[in-house]
Amino acid sequence: MFKRRWRWFGQLISEEGFSLRYGHKSIYYIDERGRFEFGLEDGFLFPTAFQIAGTPVQLSPSEVEVMTDRVIRGIRAEGHTVELYKK
Repeated sequence: MFKRRWRWFGQLISEEGFSLRYGHKSIYYIDERGRFEFGLEDGFLFPTAFQIAGTPVQLSPSEVEVMTDRVIRGIRAEGHTVELYKK
């Protein structure tokens, strides 16, 4: 389940311990490890996570997959359509 911190522009907060914030052509995934940026454009989520804040961590492919799934669920919980971009 998700809730909004502020009605229009705030973070989307999950009960699972992470939050999401929209950026310009991106979405930020934030948890205890730091802030990670995913590309988001024209309804496509690009499944590459770039860490932009926090202590540097090396993410395994399974961790990126979990983060990607959580981002997609959050976007869809808001009523938006999103597809995972695959080459």
